[in-house]
Amino acid sequence: METKKRKLTFSNNPVQIDSLPKYSWIERDTLLLHIAFQIFMDALEKDRVLEVIDWDCNEEYRTVRMYIVQLRKWWLERKDKDRLKEIDYSDEKQYEEDSNHLHMLMLIRKYLVV
Repeated sequence: METKKRKLTFSNNPVQIDSLPKYSWIERDTLLLHIAFQIFMDALEKDRVLEVIDWDCNEEYRTVRMYIVQLRKWWLERKDKDRLKEIDYSDEKQYEEDSNHLHMLMLIRKYLVV
């Protein structure tokens, strides 16, 4: 039996990636970084998770809020460097830094639900 492939679209929840550099080609790992952080920034700016969640309810939430603030600060600086073409994607140190922040984002993602 042949399985048909379906194209899934979510018109009610689009993701506009504003931070992508204007290169002719973007590797998938870089695309993944930008998509993940665009969704993160949308949660902060559109869903306003820092405003609508009680981050002082316990120590765990206070710690997560600290990570969110750190991630936001890092991403704003990182995407600006990318736009100015100051990022060397062949640099292992840069790749490791990006991966560490992406990993941190994955660890806190459950707290971004409103």
